[in-house]
Amino acid sequence: MNLTQFFSACNSQSLNANSVVLFGCKQYPALFFSTVLSHLRNNYPTIPKKIIFEGVPFSSIQGQFSTTFLGQKEILWLGDISAIEDASVKKQLLQFLGSYKGPHVLIGSVHSDDWKHASISLIMLEEPVSESDRALISSFLFPQIDLVKIKDLMKYFPKSSLDQMLLLMQYIPFLGKNSTEFNKQWLPKLIATENSLFELSQYFFGLKTVPFWNAWHALKDDYAGPFWTTYWSEQLWRASMVVGFYQQNKIIEAKQLAFRLPFSFIQRDWKLHSVESLRKAHAFLYEGDCALKNGNSEFFLDCFYSSFLNKQF
Repeated sequence: MNLTQFFSACNSQSLNANSVVLFGCKQYPALFFSTVLSHLRNNYPTIPKKIIFEGVPFSSIQGQFSTTFLGQKEILWLGDISAIEDASVKKQLLQFLGSYKGPHVLIGSVHSDDWKHASISLIMLEEPVSESDRALISSFLFPQIDLVKIKDLMKYFPKSSLDQMLLLMQYIPFLGKNSTEFNKQWLPKLIATENSLFELSQYFFGLKTVPFWNAWHALKDDYAGPFWTTYWSEQLWRASMVVGFYQQNKIIEAKQLAFRLPFSFIQRDWKLHSVESLRKAHAFLYEGDCALKNGNSEFFLDCFYSSFLNKQF
């Protein structure tokens, strides 16, 4: 099955003819799948049900896949299979899906790290989104929106990710005839900032002082102090966990927690840091955040950056 066939089966309400639908993507596109599920809930006679994997033995999961209530077929949403923390459950599930012939329709997604373990063909979600896939997805999820308007908006971001494309499409119905002001003033804030934050983190964890300070001064006024403390707090927490797992040679666990961290950190820059130094940096940030909420200035952020980039934690 490919993406065109999946959308066609949804529109014709014939998903029951296909027992398993498994998507393959580099990273889980949360907004895309949320929109697809919303579409199914509103347009399909069978409402999808989410399967919970955490703390549940695989035998119980198999039971849910194999039994019905009064013979009723259901759509079971497996979600992000690659995010299942229990590696044995994940492996058994991916193998099980390849031979599943049960009464329900199973829909889920796997990251690139787990493609090799899947024993069923995948519907690949390419990133960035091709023009043909963009038109296909738009027609399915937003049939009420003129494709010309979508094409005009997306020409500003020809290499957008799937979730970036869907984010932008939410605004099209409200633009009206004159979208020039929106394109000039708001588009860069909606998309470019996310990419800029990613670059900022790359320079930060790569200890690249000059590029970091240049990027920081270009971005710092876009958000208030509480945003930055929250942002770096999450980055440092994830980074410390990833470094710890890498040092224990727990590669799968490390990659599962690496979401939102820059690729350069996952590939090589993690070696520049220790768990202890990252935790000390996090503690410094926590104290600065408390002081900020009690009336102190945001200057502590500059001290935080300087100390981190000079490996003083």
